[in-house]
Amino acid sequence: MINLELAVTPQYWGRGLGRYLTIHCMQNLRAHFGRPDSYFSIGTQRDNVRARQLYYNLGFMRYTISTRAIYPGHSTTLNPPVG
Repeated sequence: MINLELAVTPQYWGRGLGRYLTIHCMQNLRAHFGRPDSYFSIGTQRDNVRARQLYYNLGFMRYTISTRAIYPGHSTTLNPPVG
């Protein structure tokens, strides 16, 4: 798994930079590390509407929702019970 983080500061919002960076990174990752059975997984904070809309516009679909809690020295994913 390759983990990559991207961010665009508010002063550059609305210029297509996030879209460009996301597409460019996906193209390069696919060219250098892609396999026919590989896929991209993207995560963002629940309240980051701009990022979620960008990912939906690029064809990503919501697959799962998780909550991540970070403690000093490590992090863990907490999945609340369903039902």
